[in-house]
Amino acid sequence: MGSKKKTTNRGVNFSIEEDKNLVSAWLNTSIDAVQGTDQKAKTFWSRITTTYNATKGSNHKVCTDRSLSSRWAAIQLAVNKFCGFLTQVEDSRPSGTTEIDKEFVEAPTQMELAYGTSFIQEKAC
Repeated sequence: MGSKKKTTNRGVNFSIEEDKNLVSAWLNTSIDAVQGTDQKAKTFWSRITTTYNATKGSNHKVCTDRSLSSRWAAIQLAVNKFCGFLTQVEDSRPSGTTEIDKEFVEAPTQMELAYGTSFIQEKAC
């Protein structure tokens, strides 16, 4: 008996525009005062997916709850890494450093040195 290879239906990576649309759908769903925080994860992601697909660009693919929640996890991980580096920069309080220097120069530079990729390349913003 030969072993059967498991195939996946993995699609192409998300574009920056698709990431922005996902972040927008997530924010709008999570701040909805009518629904509040009293909803199950399945309902929450279903609402995000509905919003995402309703507002997607014409050249963007329709996504499932699972693909969007997986992509959200990757975005959240990149944001958490960036926030960690930003906190390190803020805590070091370099003399003469502006807020813009901290957020757009120092933290991305430290992230690139540590991970070999910048926050922008992670497409999380």
